[in-house]
Amino acid sequence: MLIALLIFLVTLVLIFIRPKGIKEVWFAAAGALLAWLFGLVDAEDARGLFADTGGVLLFLAGVLVIASLTDRAGVFERMAQAVARLAQGDGRRLFAGIYLIGVFVTIWLSLDTTAVILAPIVYNLARLVRVSPLPFVFATTYVANTASLLLPVSNLTNLIVWGRLKLPFWEFARVMLLPSMLAIGVNLGLLFWLFRKEVPRHYDERLLAASPASVAHAHGREREMLITGSWALGLILIAIGLAPLFKIELWHIACAGALLLAAYHLVRTGLTLGELARNIPWDLIPFVFSLFLIMRAVAKTGLSEWAAGTVLTWAAGQSFGELLTVALATALGSNLINNLPMILAVMESLATPVTNGQLDIATLYGALIGTNLGPNLTVIGSLATMLSLSIIGKKGLRVSGLLYLKIGLLSVPLLLLAAVFGLWLTLHF
Repeated sequence: MLIALLIFLVTLVLIFIRPKGIKEVWFAAAGALLAWLFGLVDAEDARGLFADTGGVLLFLAGVLVIASLTDRAGVFERMAQAVARLAQGDGRRLFAGIYLIGVFVTIWLSLDTTAVILAPIVYNLARLVRVSPLPFVFATTYVANTASLLLPVSNLTNLIVWGRLKLPFWEFARVMLLPSMLAIGVNLGLLFWLFRKEVPRHYDERLLAASPASVAHAHGREREMLITGSWALGLILIAIGLAPLFKIELWHIACAGALLLAAYHLVRTGLTLGELARNIPWDLIPFVFSLFLIMRAVAKTGLSEWAAGTVLTWAAGQSFGELLTVALATALGSNLINNLPMILAVMESLATPVTNGQLDIATLYGALIGTNLGPNLTVIGSLATMLSLSIIGKKGLRVSGLLYLKIGLLSVPLLLLAAVFGLWLTLHF
């Protein structure tokens, strides 16, 4: 147990501090290798984990390709530009519009797409129209976590729970609909209030004319890429929504869409295989699987049974207090060890009691509220937040951890209360 915990904690610390800029995946892989060498996991564990999570990882790979190629086609940038034009110089409308784009992108293409691709685009847009980028960066970073409750595809944490327990896709969405909508609404209202002085009443929309990012300004191959990318994205999202009704695996849709988009770009737009490989964060796949193995090593020491027994003692039901307790505990844990290891720990501990009927599945929905919304508290709560702020920092806007914490202390408790209340209402009425 001591060796497993030591490997887990050292791996997390190295992932967070990234000495000498070494990528996170190498520390996760080293931790998994150490767990293997010490006999904490074996080939059977690896095979079992892949059987449980292979579909999730393949879906993630497909979405990474789709998001990257959609961005290459300029679809997300045009969406932001269109909102800026529709806002007609009203800063508050622009802020709300950008937030709603973040909601849409997060729900269908995951929080990572919003945080890593949309946030830099929004930052550039704010600079273009000469408004303070800070509130807009917070809007996209926050909405990436907040809007990730609704669908299994919105967050890797959701995919892990949904895939492990084989939950019906649209049943998951039904349960999470009210919690998600309440969290999204409360978050937008809070951000408006917190940044009421920074969000301008007006901006000079004529500055948008200086940007070529519009369908009208696109010509030839660029226009073709934009139109093809937009239609392809729409059809893929429709297919993802319909797939569960026809009992088609989601990873089939994601991988097929990714292959077709990649083929189009390789044949028609001059994209090379080298560029495709470099532009997509493939290391996320082994990073996630390595964390799976490390958490399996920790779980096999007996800690998972202890954690499950603790939850069964004080938060096994559907009362508002029990659901809030679980959400608060996982929110705190997400800010201590990051939300991905947190949900992996939850699943290693609670999946079996839920499957056996000892524990109500409402507990896992409450845990997801904590792991999805809780990371809004600190800059290390989720990998998406860390990546987003790192990218924006390289562009010139440094968001201090203290400022993020101040905003989080005001926002996260209210977001958790709203979402848990929505979950409680859904389960009881």
